[in-house]
Amino acid sequence: MCLTAEINSDLRNIWKEERKSGKRHQYDEFLRRWPMQYPELRENCIVFVGLNPSFREHHDEVCKLNDTEELDSLEKRKSVTLAQTESEGRMSQDSYYYYDAFDCFVNRVSDTLSLKFKWEALEVFAVRERRQETVKKLLRSESGWTDFAKQQWKVFHKALNEIKPVCVVVANAFASDLISNHMDVADGIEPKFDIVDSELLRVRGYRTVKLNGTDVPLLLSGMTSGQRLLDKYSLERLIWMTCKSVSEMH
Repeated sequence: MCLTAEINSDLRNIWKEERKSGKRHQYDEFLRRWPMQYPELRENCIVFVGLNPSFREHHDEVCKLNDTEELDSLEKRKSVTLAQTESEGRMSQDSYYYYDAFDCFVNRVSDTLSLKFKWEALEVFAVRERRQETVKKLLRSESGWTDFAKQQWKVFHKALNEIKPVCVVVANAFASDLISNHMDVADGIEPKFDIVDSELLRVRGYRTVKLNGTDVPLLLSGMTSGQRLLDKYSLERLIWMTCKSVSEMH
């Protein structure tokens, strides 16, 4: 099984187990939507990491999950994956604005370094929800992160290790806290990422993360698009730092 099929299958299996348990959960509304299903994951790219895929009630009808058996339907899986493919603009130039920002970002890096880079996007959690605060509220309880959240984290950790990124740009402040093992946020989340955050950070100006035994530049940031978009000067510095880190590490 190829990596993309394996990751997508892992996520569907998490949903199946949760739905078949018969238990009521605080996050049940997430189980009525398909988990993230990735198109073919591209390797050796600049990888952007978000917290979770969005869900737009009137635009994402195909992502509503009516019954557990749908998760085994090849036809429905293809429809959900196709919707993601179209959102990312892989079939045309008409991408959702969230992904359009990644195109612009990587084109500027490519032009600066006179090299051609592609990008890939991963989500820490596979739940579909527009409001970040809802994700944080429903995936955590008083005792910490739910098992549902922890299982999704493990799949994300696996995916990021396996796609061999040339650079990782975490385009979400809360996801940055999770990945950098911030104590108040990442407590109970396993496995941790092996991050170099020491004297080298002050010299280089960026962290590195060990993925599959290789040190990869890691840039922690806020959003590169949307309502919480970085100001243009912060975004410019992030692009410069991406160029610097890629040129020094590759």
